[in-house]
Amino acid sequence: PYARRVEGKLGPTHKGMRLIDVLERIDAGQIATPKLTGEWEFTLKEVERGEKARAVIQNELNEYTRALVDRLVGFDHDEIYAKDPPLGTCPECGDEVIQSAWGYRCRRNTGKDSECSFMVWKDRFGRYIDRSLVELLLVERKAEEVRGFVDRSGRNYLTATILLNRDEEKGRWVL
Repeated sequence: PYARRVEGKLGPTHKGMRLIDVLERIDAGQIATPKLTGEWEFTLKEVERGEKARAVIQNELNEYTRALVDRLVGFDHDEIYAKDPPLGTCPECGDEVIQSAWGYRCRRNTGKDSECSFMVWKDRFGRYIDRSLVELLLVERKAEEVRGFVDRSGRNYLTATILLNRDEEKGRWVL
């Protein structure tokens, strides 16, 4: 669920994009880079050729893994976005819109039965919705020629105009 092939190209899904964002914010982004894979392969070749001791490399890998696991286990999702500036004004109540792990929500939207229910999810129509797009939608209520949506078959990319509107029937703001 983290990568998909569309139009013959391999790319990240919205889940993959969210994962990379979280990894970078907790200083563990290197685990998702090709550079790390290359470094490990190079080091393993050095062991294979007898240029480095297996035990030394194994200890380094164990230390790296422990440090990484400590970062991955010991963080609070809300805290990793706490220092980000607000994205704009909530169209429902006028408070600030902030980023969270799953989307962009009104500061007053703290869960079920909150004062405000405004939320833009990071996953819409197979595309990762990023901060800059939400900032534009909060001001303009419209974004034209947005690329990267995926059709229902999952085989083609689409370009669309996105509108941020209040759906009176649902009683909430929708894209």
